[in-house]
Amino acid sequence: MKTFFTYLFLILSIGAINAQGFYNSNAWRTQRVELTAGIGASNFLGDLGGRDQVGSNFVWDLEFVKTRYVAHLTYQYYLADKIAIRPSFYFARVSGDDALTQERFRNHRNLNFTSNLYELSVTGEFQFLKEKIGNIYGVKTSTGKKLGLKSLNVGIYGVAGIGVVFFNPKGLGPNGAKVALRNLGTEGQGLSGGPKKYKRATIAIPMGVGFRKSIDRNTGLKLELSHRFTFSDYIDDVSTNYYDNSLIKAANGNVAAYLADPSPKNDGLNNTSSGLQRGDPKDKDNYMFLTISFYRKISIRNK
Repeated sequence: MKTFFTYLFLILSIGAINAQGFYNSNAWRTQRVELTAGIGASNFLGDLGGRDQVGSNFVWDLEFVKTRYVAHLTYQYYLADKIAIRPSFYFARVSGDDALTQERFRNHRNLNFTSNLYELSVTGEFQFLKEKIGNIYGVKTSTGKKLGLKSLNVGIYGVAGIGVVFFNPKGLGPNGAKVALRNLGTEGQGLSGGPKKYKRATIAIPMGVGFRKSIDRNTGLKLELSHRFTFSDYIDDVSTNYYDNSLIKAANGNVAAYLADPSPKNDGLNNTSSGLQRGDPKDKDNYMFLTISFYRKISIRNK
């Protein structure tokens, strides 16, 4: 939660500094609507995989090898010159794999997952520095000076909001095929003394920053880095402790027992017994997007 409030503080602080410029121009009234489409890279921050060290919080445990993809569509409506609301749809893939880390115990755990994410969100875009439409070639002003960032038609903005994300973690079974994990009860979900089955949807809190670059009066590009805080620890199907593997096998079969504990049994470690730690329920799963997008403004006549 410290990371969440840090993001929020930065966005509100920068926004407060620039608040005086929100109502300086009425040109935005004729172009209230902006349509955006983009693609980019996704990455996951959860219990699985990570760097060659004991699991750590936030981006310090980011595994770049597991970077996957994201695509999105956004409808943006301007409430003021520099303030807009953005309903969006994101489709992404995220994954994690203990085999990629050299940290001994995480590698021994040998769990992996892949999941598609379907996110519906509503965010606010707060433009701290609005990109300029004119002066496309960086021509000097009448005083002989260029306009700095403004001469490049670059804008800076922050985003924050709320959404819901749907997920369905899958793991590699003993024959190498992907198997949906939720109904297998890999931590004893639904069995005596085990946790309840988790839901395949959770609230997500998107927060981030971006750059806008105008091409002409109606079109431009956006580069955005955003982080999603969620309220679920099961996007990767891992959260709490190991459950008795023989009971999982009896209730849900051989594949379920294997995916609950695929650790090698001949490397001298014994850290997957019933009741021992499998994940960390104190840290919820997060994910990140880096996107490049094309936007087009839609002109609206004033009535």
